[in-house]
Amino acid sequence: MQQAERLFQLDFPQKATAAFSLLLMLDCMRKANDRKGGRMVRLLPGWTADSITTMILMPHRRGQLPSARAVVEFLAERLAG
Repeated sequence: MQQAERLFQLDFPQKATAAFSLLLMLDCMRKANDRKGGRMVRLLPGWTADSITTMILMPHRRGQLPSARAVVEFLAERLAG
């Protein structure tokens, strides 16, 4: 395997995680603006889901960004129990 291929394989999980995190952040910002602007409204204000199963797919620790790990730990703390 050539050095450039090896570097791409090691660097790809970090770049993919960063790109996905950015897309999620931009989507959340857009939705927040839509809610504030009145373009998005809650259709059933009295209804909430009782519980849901949530799964997070993450690369091995060696390929994780510290910010991605922090989000997972935050969610684990908030959603536990």
